[in-house]
Amino acid sequence: DFLGAKQHLQHLGQHHSTNPNRALVNQAFVDFLGYTQADVAASHLQQFLERITHPEDYALEQSLLTRLHKHGVSSYRLVKRYFRSSGDLVWADVTNIILHDAHGNYLRTFCILQDITDRIAAEDQLRDNREQLEIAINAVNLVVWDWHVTDNQFSSRGWFKHTTQLE
Repeated sequence: DFLGAKQHLQHLGQHHSTNPNRALVNQAFVDFLGYTQADVAASHLQQFLERITHPEDYALEQSLLTRLHKHGVSSYRLVKRYFRSSGDLVWADVTNIILHDAHGNYLRTFCILQDITDRIAAEDQLRDNREQLEIAINAVNLVVWDWHVTDNQFSSRGWFKHTTQLE
């Protein structure tokens, strides 16, 4: 079954049944957020999601959920932030998929999440490092040359900005 198959995988699965007020979730989902199965089961689904979703992401996801349920969209994917039970912020790559029967009647929605918190932190660190490197290059009037092998182009960064192609 879906929940059992996803118990120990890196992907975190959340299964919404035909009852939009309750969700069945696997252990990976509750471990990711720091809650228990009982915490999720005792909550109205929308209230729980509103409580754990970053406010900037909540409205966007509600709009996507409306399109998913009412406007014939079969799935969506987004990157969103959640608050763990400890208050820490975590990031997830979320895919929501709606399933219908052969007659087009709603059956259920599957939501699959992947923890991308480490990836987001690495991207932020890389961006900070690039900014610091640019500041250092400009501060000491250095030139950094880049050779783009695919099109045989050279470009530079720093006080001497130029692009040329080798003959």
